[in-house]
Amino acid sequence: MLLPDVAYSDRRAHRFLFGKEVVLSSWSVVYVRKDTSLPSLKALDGKSLAVSSSRRSGRK
Repeated sequence: MLLPDVAYSDRRAHRFLFGKEVVLSSWSVVYVRKDTSLPSLKALDGKSLAVSSSRRSGRK
C-alpha cells in the first residue's frame, strides 16, 4: 500500500512502516501571480503562503 500524503506520527508508526525516502511533492497545486517565478517547491522556503483548510481531491 502506498500512502503518499500521510504524515508521520508516533501513532501511525505503530500501524505503518514508514520509509526513509522523502517525498518532496505530491498532487498539490501552488498558485502564484503571473509576475512571480516559482521554479520549484524549495523556492517557497522563507516565503509566506496561504493554505486551504478544506481538502478536495476530486471526489463528488
